[in-house]
Amino acid sequence: MIKIKLFLILTIWVCIFSILSIQPVMAQQYPFTDPTNTGNWILNTEVSDEFETSPLDEVKWLIQGTGGVWMSNFHGRAPSQFSLNNVRVETGKLMLQTRWEPNYPFNPTVDKNGVKYENFTTSAVISKKQFLYGYMEIKAKTANVSIQSSFWMTGQNSELDVYENNGNPSLPGKEHLKTEFWSSIHNWATGGNSVWTNRSQLPFMLAGGFHVYGCEWTEDYAKFYADGILYATATKAQLGSNWVLTNPLWIWVDNETFTWQGVPAESDLPADYEIEYIRVWQHALVLVTDVTVSPTSASLIVGETASLTATVLPADAADKTVTWSSGNESVATVNTSGVVTAVSAGSATITVTTNDGNKTAFCSVTVIPATGISPLSGNEEAEKINLYPNPYASGELTIEIPDKPEVSLDIFDLYGKAVFSNNYNGQSTIKVNPSKLGLNMGLYIVKVQGNNKSFFGKLVVE
Repeated sequence: MIKIKLFLILTIWVCIFSILSIQPVMAQQYPFTDPTNTGNWILNTEVSDEFETSPLDEVKWLIQGTGGVWMSNFHGRAPSQFSLNNVRVETGKLMLQTRWEPNYPFNPTVDKNGVKYENFTTSAVISKKQFLYGYMEIKAKTANVSIQSSFWMTGQNSELDVYENNGNPSLPGKEHLKTEFWSSIHNWATGGNSVWTNRSQLPFMLAGGFHVYGCEWTEDYAKFYADGILYATATKAQLGSNWVLTNPLWIWVDNETFTWQGVPAESDLPADYEIEYIRVWQHALVLVTDVTVSPTSASLIVGETASLTATVLPADAADKTVTWSSGNESVATVNTSGVVTAVSAGSATITVTTNDGNKTAFCSVTVIPATGISPLSGNEEAEKINLYPNPYASGELTIEIPDKPEVSLDIFDLYGKAVFSNNYNGQSTIKVNPSKLGLNMGLYIVKVQGNNKSFFGKLVVE
């Protein structure tokens, strides 16, 4: 008897092992448009779901209205209103249902267009996490009634509609909407009007079966796909200041009534918008390792400006944003573009800091008083002159001026004290030997004055 039991146990384990060994290994999931993953995509599991388990994962998703939370203060497009009861996960799909419920406790107010909420309940599901750039994809079948099924995103002053579709419009003359792949971008900083839209006719009804819809979103463009075919592209270059897709987005899926396309009849309901999966892939983020600034030092005269350039490393870092700051704004200020303005004599350290990693680089700024280069009267014109070699190490210094007046030449130190002065007549170039003048290493102001004009330049002695 014991042998028989052992034999049965062994037989059961062999069967289990055999079954497990022949189960297909689930293939890695990549975008429909890039099945071999040439784009090196990584699935963002925080905003992706296969909807294989019930109920809906509310750690990941918000059912609009849960706990009184209404994202964007959106209760639904009247006459329909979002209901918590119309969302379920069933047979490996997220189901968003539209119902005829005239006795539902509708919001007693009206929508922004003055339309009353009544008769129809719908639903909306929103991701709790946002994402910035990537490839978003949904496999879905829109509701086969006169209701709008949508896959869209919202963020700061922005909206990206991958598609909106009326599966079976009830008004005459709207038959084309059954096969319409309608994508849009909205700028909510200017009232939410569409700043870009595209309507493509697909070779199938969107409510007729499951199909894959996707959008690749980068800092420069958004590309819209159906079953792996590119149907439309919106670009930053095309939209200019209306390119608002620069901030992280939340994912929405919902049903809405578009009264201008017709609403469903009571006999048409209930009806489901069926979603097999939502997936978002992103490229692996390249982190900032360093930042440099050029130049690393600058000498400015009061009132002068200089532009600093920050280089964030590596070149393909995901976040290259930086901030600029001055350690002594009474001496020099810096704007958000790295332009330094000399305010008063002294020194200041300009710091550039990366948003990613808080990496820093510095530029030392010396501000020189304008004493030695100010025109002697209000009628004089101040112009720059050419000095070379500059920086100066040895030999002769050549000073070029635009014309040949009788001029005086002065060289000032940083305190405005003249360390050399001489007069010249009718020369377009003046040659001097600073090394014979005993000039120490440092910065000097060269001023040439004549015929009611002043010319100046900065000289670095090494």
